[in-house]
Amino acid sequence: MSRFKRLSASHQALLALGLVLYVFVLYRQALGFGFTLFDDHRVLLDQAHLFGNGTLGERIRAIFVEAFPREEPLLFRDLTWLLDSIIFGFGNPFGHHLFNLIYHALASVALFVFLNRFTGQWITALAGSVIFAGLAVAVEPVAWIMGRKDILAALFLFLALTTELQFHQAEHRGQRVGWYLAGWACLVLACFSKVSALVFPGVLLLLKWTLWRVEPPRGTPREAPFRRLLRPIIEVIPHLLVTVLFYRWYRGVITDYGVLTSATAFEGRE
Repeated sequence: MSRFKRLSASHQALLALGLVLYVFVLYRQALGFGFTLFDDHRVLLDQAHLFGNGTLGERIRAIFVEAFPREEPLLFRDLTWLLDSIIFGFGNPFGHHLFNLIYHALASVALFVFLNRFTGQWITALAGSVIFAGLAVAVEPVAWIMGRKDILAALFLFLALTTELQFHQAEHRGQRVGWYLAGWACLVLACFSKVSALVFPGVLLLLKWTLWRVEPPRGTPREAPFRRLLRPIIEVIPHLLVTVLFYRWYRGVITDYGVLTSATAFEGRE
C-alpha cells in the first residue's frame, strides 16, 4: 500500500448518496412501525420528564443531572431521543424510526469512507458497506427504537477508525494531536451510546499494528520493528484506560439497579 487512495470528493458523495437511498429503500417499512413492549415503554415512553415535559433546558438538565445515571446510562442515545421528540413530538414513533434509518445510513457511509481510504479499492469498500447495511443482524437495531444504541455505537466506531487513518497520515504534530483527540472523543461517544464499544481498543491496536507494518509514518525508519510494535501500544493506552474506567462505572450503575444481581440469582436457580 502506498499512500491511501480515494475517489474524488464528488464521486464519494454520489456513492454515499446511493448508500443512503439503499438503506431507506431496504428499511422503508420500519417507518410505519410503532413502539414495542416492553423496553420502548419503560426506557422511553415512561420517561416524559426526560424527553417530553418542560423546556429544552429542563429536559437536558434532567438527562445529564437529575435522572443520571439511570438503568441505561447512555447519554448520547438519550440526546438523540430528545432531538426526535423536539422535532416530531414526544410519543411519536415515526420520528424515532426515521432517525434510526438516518443514523444507520450514516454508519454505512462512515464504513465506506474508512474502507475506501484503508484499501484504496472503492469497489471493495462499496461492497463491504452494502453488505453491512443489509445484514440480517442490522434489522433489529434499525426496526426497533431501542436498537438506536447499536447504530450509534457502530457510527462512532467507524468514525474512530477513520480518524486513526488521518492520524497515521498526518505530517504535522498539531494535526496528529487533533486527529488523536478526535478518535478519543468518538470512542467516548460510542461508549455513551452502547457499552459494547468497550472492546474497541483491541480493534484499534490491530489497525495501528497493520498501518505501522504496511506504511510507517514519514521519518520513521523501517528497520525499527520494536518501535513499530511498541508505539501503537503506547498510543492505545489512553483509550484502554477510558474503557476500563467506563466499564467499572457502568458495572456499578447496573449493579445498583439490580440488573447484575438479578442475573446472578437467575443463574443460581439454573
